[in-house]
Amino acid sequence: MITALCLGLAALVLRWVTETPEKHHVEDDPPELEATNISVVSEIPFRLSLSAAATQVQLADMEGKPLWQKQGEAMSELQGSLPNLPESLVLQVTWAAKGAPRYFAKVVIDPPGRSSLSHVFDAEGDIDDLWELP
Repeated sequence: MITALCLGLAALVLRWVTETPEKHHVEDDPPELEATNISVVSEIPFRLSLSAAATQVQLADMEGKPLWQKQGEAMSELQGSLPNLPESLVLQVTWAAKGAPRYFAKVVIDPPGRSSLSHVFDAEGDIDDLWELP
């Protein structure tokens, strides 16, 4: 009797396995999800400290393409963001008043997921200098 029961059960399983998939209704296909665009924030925040008031400040890449710039009066502490992290950064600062023995500018860049990068530029007059980032 157990043998007949086992044979019957085996026949049902075999029939169920060999039937066409349309006859099996295990679960409806899950609804298709709409594709979403994930925007990655690629801007890199930075801080710039100046030893004196400046009228113009610009950060550019090696080719001279401006990445960030600001004009105004009496700028000494600035914050902004770069669209990307270049291999080299050119800082140009035009001082409001001339006459100090030396001027300096400190740039601190905070790339996401990395340690902060900092560099101090100094000059006897306006700054126009290159920093090769590590």
